[in-house]
Amino acid sequence: MTKELPKSVVNPALEEVGRQHEATEELLWTVPDVARLLRASTSWVYKAAERDQLPYIRIGAMLRFEPAAIRAWLAARRSREH
Repeated sequence: MTKELPKSVVNPALEEVGRQHEATEELLWTVPDVARLLRASTSWVYKAAERDQLPYIRIGAMLRFEPAAIRAWLAARRSREH
């Protein structure tokens, strides 16, 4: 039998991180977001997107990335390596 902790015992900072994570999942990522995820330079992200090596969305002069599309791209790259 699992005992649930009272609300007052749950760390509010962890709850906030969870809420921020959920909200971030729905937003489009920026070039610096993708660069940070890939541990690459922002110039590499721009060049890869312009060469159609990364899935992106152009909004005016801005490049944006769907988190699910970037994750799928990463998964495809990983499966090719193994």
